[in-house]
Amino acid sequence: MVHVTNPGSRVVIDADDGRFRRLFISYNACIEGFIAGCRPLLFLDGTFIKDRYRGILPSATGKNPYQPSHRLVMISDVDKGIRATVEEFFLDAFHSRCVLHLVENYKKKMKDFGHKANIATTLGELLQSAAYKFTISEWDNDMKELAAIDHRAYVTVMEYSPERWANAHFPGIRYGHVTSNVAESFNSWIRKAHLLQILPLVETIRKQI
Repeated sequence: MVHVTNPGSRVVIDADDGRFRRLFISYNACIEGFIAGCRPLLFLDGTFIKDRYRGILPSATGKNPYQPSHRLVMISDVDKGIRATVEEFFLDAFHSRCVLHLVENYKKKMKDFGHKANIATTLGELLQSAAYKFTISEWDNDMKELAAIDHRAYVTVMEYSPERWANAHFPGIRYGHVTSNVAESFNSWIRKAHLLQILPLVETIRKQI
């Protein structure tokens, strides 16, 4: 129903022989709102669910750039007994949905150049690697390797303005917000919801959003 009513959303349900284990939901409306109107910074946190199963509710929230409000980007419910895999499950689902817009768009452009899928993937991985580098020299190394494969690919990268996507080129203070107040605000906002079982919990949060 999420996919039907909010196309572009990401829902992952993990079950073991039909028995519910974990759930991840990322509403497309929230993601688009985050991209269009929030600071490029996510606050990750988790709170305990107070129902009989004592699960965990990890969440990612964004911050409005002008007011102390927040926008939920994604939520995930997981069994407390598999807490060790929470980070992997949540961040993998998160990563696959909303972090790599730039890389995915770039891969599409590389295919337009006539590259096969494996070459486009290699170029995309180099771009992603460069984005996370913290020094200019490390960034240059990735860019040189990318240019050696296809100079047109390098030109396309530069059209995206590296100061907008590369750590090494980001001007001034990278984030400007280092407290967890946003996450705590969200946990307070769902105080009643996390007393519920999984389906009413998810539906209550959806209605609040």
